[in-house]
Amino acid sequence: MKQVQKIDIPLVTSGGQRSAITPQRILLCSLVGLGITCLLTVILVFGILFPFHLLSQLTLILILALPELCIFTGLALFLARPLAIMRYLRAVHAAQKDYNDLYTPLTALTNIRQTADLAQLPEQHGTIQRDEQVSILHLVENQRSHLLVLGVPGAGKTMALRVYQYISSQKTFGLALSRNKIPVYVPMKNYSLFLKQQQLSVPVSDDEGQQPAVDQPSLLSYITQSDLPGVRQLRPYLASLFTQGRLLLLCDGLNEIDSSYLPQVSSELVELMRGSQNRLVMTCREVDYREQPEFVQLVEDGQAARVVVYPLQPEQVTEFVTRYVEKQDDQWQHSAEQIMTVIDRSRLRYHCTNPMMLFTLMGIIDKIGMERGKQVDTRGRLLRESVRQLLRQEIVKWGSGAPEEHEVVRFLSEVACAARWAQDRNAIQLSVSAAGAANNAHGARNFDEVRDELKFWLDDHPAQSPFMSEGELINDPYDDSALLLNFAQKAGLIEISADGVLSFRHELIAEYLVAEYFAACAPRSLASLTIREDLLEDVGRWSEPVAIWAGLLDNPLELAESFGLLGLNNQAYVLQALTLGLVCVGVLWTPPQAENQQRVVLPPSIEEALSVAVRNKAAREELALIFTHCAEEGGQEVYRSLLPLITAEGVDELLTLLDRTVVPDLLFTQLQDAVDDMAYEQQVKRIVRVLGRFGDTVVERAVLLSLPAPERSLRLRAAAVNTLGWTSESSAVEPLIERLRDSDIFIAQRSTNALIRLGPQLILNRALEELEQRNSGPFQERVHQALLTILDRFLDEQEGTKYQMTLMQYQHILEHVVPMLTSQYQGEPETQQVAREFLVRQGKSFSPTGGRERRWEKAIDALLGLLSSQDSSAVQHVVQALQEIGSPAVPRLIERLNNPSEVVRFRVVQILSEARDFRALEPLLRLLGDPQASVRQQVFQALKIYAPESIPGLIERILTDADDVVAERASTVLEAIGEPVVEPVIDALSTGVSGRTRFLVQILEHLHDARAIPALIHLLEHPQLEQLVIIAIIRALCQFQDVRVVKPLLQILAMNNTMVYEAAIQGLSQLGMVAFEGLVLALDTPNDNAVTQRVRRALMMMTPFPGEALIGRLEQRQSAAQADQIVMVLRDKGRDAAPVLVQHLLHRDESVREYIQQALEQMPGTTVVPALLDALYQPTTRNAVSTLLLKYPDAAIPPLVSLLGEHERGPIIADLLPRYGVTVLRPLVQGLNDQRATAREMAQRVVITLVRQRQDREQQEIVREIVRLFHPTLPPYARESLLDLLSETLSDISIPALLDGLEDARLIEDVAEAFVRLARKPALQESVLNRLVDALFNEEQRRGAEIALIRNGGLVVSRVGDLIVNSDPGVAKSAQFILSEIGVPALSFIWTAQSDRNNVPRREAAMKVFRSMAPEVIKDELVSLLVGDDRDDIAMAVSLLLERIYEESKLDYQEHVMVPELIDFVEQSTAQETNLRVMALLLLLGEQAIIDHLVQSLIDNPQQRKQLIYLFLLLGSKTQHLLLEVFDDPESPAALRAEIASVLSMTIAPEDVKEYVYHIDRYGIANRRPGAPYPEELSVALRALGGLLASGQWDVRKLQELREDKTDEGALHEVSNVLLGWRYEPQMAKLQQDIDVQRETFKKELLASAMKMAEQQKTISGLEEELLKVREEQGFNEDEIKKAISDRDKLKNSVDQLTKERNRLRIEFEQLKSVNEDLAEQYQTLHRQHTASRNQGQGQASSPSQRIR
Repeated sequence: MKQVQKIDIPLVTSGGQRSAITPQRILLCSLVGLGITCLLTVILVFGILFPFHLLSQLTLILILALPELCIFTGLALFLARPLAIMRYLRAVHAAQKDYNDLYTPLTALTNIRQTADLAQLPEQHGTIQRDEQVSILHLVENQRSHLLVLGVPGAGKTMALRVYQYISSQKTFGLALSRNKIPVYVPMKNYSLFLKQQQLSVPVSDDEGQQPAVDQPSLLSYITQSDLPGVRQLRPYLASLFTQGRLLLLCDGLNEIDSSYLPQVSSELVELMRGSQNRLVMTCREVDYREQPEFVQLVEDGQAARVVVYPLQPEQVTEFVTRYVEKQDDQWQHSAEQIMTVIDRSRLRYHCTNPMMLFTLMGIIDKIGMERGKQVDTRGRLLRESVRQLLRQEIVKWGSGAPEEHEVVRFLSEVACAARWAQDRNAIQLSVSAAGAANNAHGARNFDEVRDELKFWLDDHPAQSPFMSEGELINDPYDDSALLLNFAQKAGLIEISADGVLSFRHELIAEYLVAEYFAACAPRSLASLTIREDLLEDVGRWSEPVAIWAGLLDNPLELAESFGLLGLNNQAYVLQALTLGLVCVGVLWTPPQAENQQRVVLPPSIEEALSVAVRNKAAREELALIFTHCAEEGGQEVYRSLLPLITAEGVDELLTLLDRTVVPDLLFTQLQDAVDDMAYEQQVKRIVRVLGRFGDTVVERAVLLSLPAPERSLRLRAAAVNTLGWTSESSAVEPLIERLRDSDIFIAQRSTNALIRLGPQLILNRALEELEQRNSGPFQERVHQALLTILDRFLDEQEGTKYQMTLMQYQHILEHVVPMLTSQYQGEPETQQVAREFLVRQGKSFSPTGGRERRWEKAIDALLGLLSSQDSSAVQHVVQALQEIGSPAVPRLIERLNNPSEVVRFRVVQILSEARDFRALEPLLRLLGDPQASVRQQVFQALKIYAPESIPGLIERILTDADDVVAERASTVLEAIGEPVVEPVIDALSTGVSGRTRFLVQILEHLHDARAIPALIHLLEHPQLEQLVIIAIIRALCQFQDVRVVKPLLQILAMNNTMVYEAAIQGLSQLGMVAFEGLVLALDTPNDNAVTQRVRRALMMMTPFPGEALIGRLEQRQSAAQADQIVMVLRDKGRDAAPVLVQHLLHRDESVREYIQQALEQMPGTTVVPALLDALYQPTTRNAVSTLLLKYPDAAIPPLVSLLGEHERGPIIADLLPRYGVTVLRPLVQGLNDQRATAREMAQRVVITLVRQRQDREQQEIVREIVRLFHPTLPPYARESLLDLLSETLSDISIPALLDGLEDARLIEDVAEAFVRLARKPALQESVLNRLVDALFNEEQRRGAEIALIRNGGLVVSRVGDLIVNSDPGVAKSAQFILSEIGVPALSFIWTAQSDRNNVPRREAAMKVFRSMAPEVIKDELVSLLVGDDRDDIAMAVSLLLERIYEESKLDYQEHVMVPELIDFVEQSTAQETNLRVMALLLLLGEQAIIDHLVQSLIDNPQQRKQLIYLFLLLGSKTQHLLLEVFDDPESPAALRAEIASVLSMTIAPEDVKEYVYHIDRYGIANRRPGAPYPEELSVALRALGGLLASGQWDVRKLQELREDKTDEGALHEVSNVLLGWRYEPQMAKLQQDIDVQRETFKKELLASAMKMAEQQKTISGLEEELLKVREEQGFNEDEIKKAISDRDKLKNSVDQLTKERNRLRIEFEQLKSVNEDLAEQYQTLHRQHTASRNQGQGQASSPSQRIR
């Protein structure tokens, strides 16, 4: 290897250089100033001052010239630098224009780490780091601090810097005249060559350690001496600009610095960024950044921003492709979708994440087509095709003089390979003279000299083959190297600077050419060639060319095998060889989506080397370092080679040692590509695990992929979730918990498993915290269940050693899980079930050998702690959980049986009952004495469950416990147990225990088992039994329907103990027919003693009562005594025995019938009657039953009456009831009021039968009783039935009784109604009316007769009318009262009597009657007579009405009735003729009688009928003045005043009314005033005007006077014109025509204005577009911009003026439109008034004829 001298690079140039430049600049500026001074002086002197006296004024001329010289020299010095900067920017602008034209904006994902604004963020220090989607150009433009841009070759860094310099150079004036920084693009590869050249020219001192005293090269010295675009103009001022901090240094490609100089250059750049005000933007690779700690520290200190450019994401690739295609012309053939298909379905999917490779593909894809595009899917093939396209395009331009394509490639590949071997990546320095490098006289570069220098350089640095000597390439001589150089430069593949730097277009182009050279060196099979070991000494430097070389081969595995063999033969470089071999394998790897899949089979040598390397930790770590270095140098295919090998043992360990940014990204990409392909299932699983081992690095990406999105499949999301589970990072916990809420259950399940893999140390606290969350989210319940599942796995016995949960953690879990059983979680029933199952499993984790921690007891105790809770839900779950735990929980439960809390004991017993663990039996038995009933009840249930094992203990408690209460409770439990206790209890009977044996007997009684009968009978025979025991035995025996128990019970009846024999009686009665025979036999005794009485009681208490059996025993009686006892039983049984006795009334045995009769007679009626009534259904027994019923009238009549409506028994009862006599009448009211018509008919039948059966006085007495039934008041049906009887069926005999009823005030109403009905019968009418009239003379009957006569109405008028002047004052008074109450029917009589002038008393009495009649009664009749056709009726009505009104006139106004009634009739009636008669009658009454009522009617109802209004016109002056007072009353309603105005204007026409007409224009419509503002006053004025015209007071003469009155030009003047026949239509038509013409004119003007505005707007748009174009072309020429802006402003002002003009015309148009509308409204108003006046004139003309009529 070549050794180079270490040099130190100073920051700035030496002072000697600065002093050499300054005098030249001063001299130049002085000459400029001198020239200008001379010119101006000559002009001034000869042209103005002294054209004829020059010599005489020489001194003055010198005095003028010297200041001018100083001024212009200073001005030249001042403007020299700005002008130089402007020339520099123009040169830069021209140089970078091609790059700007090629630039397509591309947004990439960048990681930005920048300085924090300490002023804004006082609490932050250092740097801020974030990821953004942004273009590199945007970053450079907007970053104001130093910037380090890191990225792989081809990321777009160089393009961005060049385009940024181009954009900045457009601001020539701004940069030249301001303090802004001037961009200087510095290619670091040229700087590296500069350093190398400078080093070669530095002499080496003989003294070791001493450096020669010469100026050292620096970045500024390089820029000063370089041939960078425009630097020649800027060179004199670079030092000062640098010192002032005016430079923006765009240092591109730090990685292209020779490694020998890289540390020194890095230090120089860092010092520059730290110590100067200049801004620096540097691009390099990440590896260069990391290898230089000074840069890292600079970023850490916040003095520079670092930007890492990541590979493009698929969406960014799509965006770029779409944008690129949109910018192409019409000749472009392929769509963006087609191109993306090619990218996605080939290895281009990986390569196009590099912007340059993507741009390269887009440059050739349309030319080569889609199919060819799928084949160029390696970097080598893609670059080869791109170079071919460039060469072919240039060949077309050159024509026949162009060199061969392969010759150019061969020549350039040799140069590139030689530069690579010479440690120069893509640029070499040729020793070309300035004259040779510059353009010659003809403007062409001297390529001959460049060719010669290049040949000399190649001789010194020959290109070497990658193989040993036998593989060296023997290059044929080139025909014309100068031509090749010129062609390559024209094709854009190389650049040759003025100072002799030959560089390739891009580093990737240089590496491709190296690969082409390597490929050309292997014309035959690679298996026969041996690779040079030199390639392995610096694997990183050769990794990318090797990768491109492999991509050029059809089978990259052959090259991989060659590297593998090389490694096996040279163990010192085995790992390096393995790395390059895997690079070749990685080139072959294709994504799963590729259409052409390449099968990857490792060559044996690679496989062997890899298997050895990955198994050895040290080798694996060293291999990882080599891999990383290769990938950072561009050979990232080495990573892809591991993808097909990821399932191999040890490869996953190797992957975790690699780059923790690139490798996870690669794995994620492969995961996204392969996850949905089942063929990659195993690979996907291993990728997930490997990704997990990268820890926190992959969390963010995995979280993103786990989120739901349309482009993400379910399997991908699940894989991302699994990845999080393998990370073992705390940052993965929260995302996984969030995914538990995922809408897809599969993702939630995967998240659960992932959280389990993270382990309790990471997730326990967060899981417990989440369990406490009770937010009502849609998936909260699922989250809780999943977390419980996770905790359950952590505590699982089989995995207990895996997770190592401490006791404290275990206790912590229980503290959070147990509360989930409470009601706080009752909205999550399934969660509570899972929590309960979890706790059950913990409680069941019982270890027979015990354990130091005894964790199951902790779980059980935690559950037991909730037993005392008031939360019913929690208790329910705890009880269920402990029951499911079972046996392990029993000891802890037994301990809590002594808990002082009743609730706890209750729930513990409840749990133990389900456990049925016999360890708890004895403690449960002890709880029989618990003081709390609820606990005891639960104990009862538990002991029942524990049966039969609990039976002996319970019996023992009965017999031995000191507390009787406990014994009783034990017996209750035994009773509940049932049949199993029978035998044990029977056995225990033999053990007689005082006070306790009865409990055993009661148990047997309850169980009702026949096996106990002998034992109980035997026990009953015991001589010294206690009373309670005997009673218990009796009760037990009576439960058995067994004849064996009868005899012992009958024997007990003879005992004297009341309680004992009562129990026996009860028991025998319960036995029923089983004991019947024994009881009846016991009655066969001659004496009635205590035993027989008890036997009878037993028989009577039997249910059902054995009546039939007793009747049968009567027939088979053994003795009379026995029969008497049986009769006594039947008699005493009463209601239950009566039906049986009645049923056997006709028994075949006469003696039995007698016994039955005897028994029935001894029973009360209330007992016997129901049975007798039921027997009426039986025809055979009806007679006997009827006879018996007559014996019980009080008890039988009401039920008999209620049965009258029955179809079957009703007729029988109707025949039976009259036999009871008059006593049946009052009860019959119920039958008369029955809802059933049949019942009422039967009741009437009974009454008729009862009356007709009697004669004379008895008959009348019964009728009187019937009449008396009307009091108290009868129900409706009963009253109607009685009235019907008296007026119909009994009418022949009812009148005397009814007349007697008139004397009873309580009966008058009903009796009067009966008389009315009787009077309607023609046959009885005369008699009835006469009897009633006669009753008037009976003072006692008079009141009743009056009511009856009044109700008969017109029938009695003549008879009663004769009595109105009767000599008996009482009779006369009654007659007058009757007629006044009759009302209308009596009017004829009154009219007749009033007309009879001869009988004055009768006439006066009749008028008295008339005056006493109510007006509302007679009003309608009198009016109807008045409007009738019969003259007599009319005369009667008029006479009576006048008489009545005359009488009312003597009364107060408030008491007047008839006149208001007549006025109301007119208001309400619609019959005109009728109303006219009534109005005529009112007029007959005179003005004085009706005026007040008419005016009041008008006030109450102004809108009344017009006919009534006409009355006012016929009345006198009093009426008119009264109306005027009402009109002048300000409180009068407007409608009333309008009506009065119409009347007054037609009569007296007062000035008050005329005033409204004179001022009609005040109330009506006016210009610009919609509607009438005073509608009420306008109505009054119009009504008054109509009245004046209708009455003739305003005739033609008056109207002419009004028209000619010049003092009034108001509306009345116009009305007069209209009324006199003046026409406004022609004027209105003309006005309308004028308005239409003006409207059309305005429309045209508006249209013209709009068109003019549109043209002006179009002109403005054109000017703005031209302005934008000018800005782009002229670099924001300020003068042109100002002019364009001025023109635009003028146009805008013109547009504004046009707009204002248009608005003004629009306003005038609206005003004219409003005037038009007002005129139209006035015309319509005048037209309506004219029409109204015509109508009123016609009315006025017709009024005389009406008056004549």
